[in-house]
Amino acid sequence: MSKTSQLFTLGAYGALLGFTLLLGAPAFGADPAVAKIAAAKTKADHEELAALYEREAKEAAAKSEDHSQRAEKYRKTPGFGPGRDLARHCDYIADKYKETAGESQTMAKMHRDLAASAMR
Repeated sequence: MSKTSQLFTLGAYGALLGFTLLLGAPAFGADPAVAKIAAAKTKADHEELAALYEREAKEAAAKSEDHSQRAEKYRKTPGFGPGRDLARHCDYIADKYKETAGESQTMAKMHRDLAASAMR
């Protein structure tokens, strides 16, 4: 490969990488909740954050249930070799999501309490 071809290929890969990063930037950007947390002062602000944490709790609970079902399927399905390890892995993930759901519910309650005591 000539030097010109190498430079062109390198430039094309660089452009592709830059374009990919540009498109993916929102996915890797700052969490908009962070700004909302820093600015939360009113009842509406805290109610909005409470709703956010309640949504996160529901999502985490659903993922916990999904992983519990996967674990059960691994336990019952022959042919996975170390299927018990796969089931244990899914159980672990399910437990972590369940814990996350509980913590998110706690955060939602705290913001509901702050909303109740906030002005406006």
